[in-house]
Amino acid sequence: MKKIFLSLFVIATFYFYALYQNFGGGSSVYTSYGVINVKSQSTNTTTSNNSTGVKNSTTDTTTVVDKPKIVVTPPPKKKGLYTDGSYVGDAVMAYNDNVQVEVTISNSKISDIQFIQYPMSGYSGRLSRAVLPGLVQEAIQIQSANVDAISGASAPFTTAAFQDSLASALVQAKS
Repeated sequence: MKKIFLSLFVIATFYFYALYQNFGGGSSVYTSYGVINVKSQSTNTTTSNNSTGVKNSTTDTTTVVDKPKIVVTPPPKKKGLYTDGSYVGDAVMAYNDNVQVEVTISNSKISDIQFIQYPMSGYSGRLSRAVLPGLVQEAIQIQSANVDAISGASAPFTTAAFQDSLASALVQAKS
C-alpha cells in the first residue's frame, strides 16, 4: 500500500512540475545545447480610439532567447602513437620454434623490425625466410601488428606468432 501512495505522490509531483514549467513558472528552455534562458520584454503599447469612442489597448510582447554558446574544443595534439626506442617482444611459439621480434620506433612510427628468434631449420625455416620479410614490410606500412595472415602449411602459425610478438613489443612502446 505504501508503494502505491509513493508512486502516486511521485507522479503527481511530476505532473505539477510539468504544469509549472509549461505555464510560465519556468524561465528556461532545455535543448540539446543545454539550458537557454528566456526573457520576456514588453516593447510596444498602443492605445487608440475607434469611432465609437472606446479605447483599444494592445501590447506586443517579444520573447528574447539567449543564443546558446557553442564552444568547440579542439582535440589535444597527439605526440605520436609510440615512444621512440627499441622494444623486444615476447617469444611466441610458432609451429615448432619461437618467433621473437625487436621493433625500432623513430619519430613515433615503426621504422624497423628485426627477428631475434624464428624457425631456421627444415621446412619451417624455408617458409619463415619466405614469409617473414613480407610480414615485416606490411607491419611497417600499416604501423600495426594486425598484418594479414599468410596461408600455407605452417605459415598461419608463423604469422600468428609474429603478430603476437610484435603486439607485445608495441604495447611496451605505447607506455
